[in-house]
Amino acid sequence: FVVSSPAASGLTTSFDIVVGAADRLLRDFVSIEDGLVTPREIQNVKPFKWDLRQGLSPVATLELAMREYPSGIVTRDLMDGPLAVELAKQASNQRFVILGLQAVDAIDAIEKLIALGVPRESLGKILLGVVSQRLVRRLCPKCLEEYPTPPEFLAKLRIPAERLPTLRRQSKIGCPLCGGTGFMNRMAIFEVASGENLRRALAGKADRNVLRQAALKDGMKQLKDEGMALALKGTTSMEEMQRVFKSG
Repeated sequence: FVVSSPAASGLTTSFDIVVGAADRLLRDFVSIEDGLVTPREIQNVKPFKWDLRQGLSPVATLELAMREYPSGIVTRDLMDGPLAVELAKQASNQRFVILGLQAVDAIDAIEKLIALGVPRESLGKILLGVVSQRLVRRLCPKCLEEYPTPPEFLAKLRIPAERLPTLRRQSKIGCPLCGGTGFMNRMAIFEVASGENLRRALAGKADRNVLRQAALKDGMKQLKDEGMALALKGTTSMEEMQRVFKSG
């Protein structure tokens, strides 16, 4: 199972939540970590740290961890190709693998795993799913502004003006409640790629577009569609969605 997002988009927090929700209290889990990073500890997940300065590679660290006979393996920020290949082998041997990966969306995460050396056919058999996310700022409920929905936007959505007479945006001056920013806190939007159509497409060596269409057939709702729904609802603004996806 893969948890992914671009940099600075909440990957660490979501990864820890996913691992915390796994059955780690019933099965033994180990984590393969960079020795230069100090992540938050998760109960019943034993850390094994690699350090190239001491001649201990990620794969060698995984070999040490396997002496504990774990049934679950996690790693937070996968960038090492040989480690990715070994983790795929462990997943093929009925071990539950959870990994974090920086990627712009779920399909990009799959392509990055392939680029790291995981065989497509193997990935098609072992992939449980990929969740990808972005962080979106919420509009301040006190000072948000409403404005008439632009006609060109209505035409693009093919809906009449009476169904969406106004949109919302942040105040340019803000208020004491939001500290003058026009926003209050952030929330995550997600897309989940998982299902038989996606796995078959992987095994069939499909390109990115075919993989995306397969994931959509399996029920995936794309990040942009989820963000658009929030903007239409007035939880966030169209400008915020443009910022989020431009930065991605």
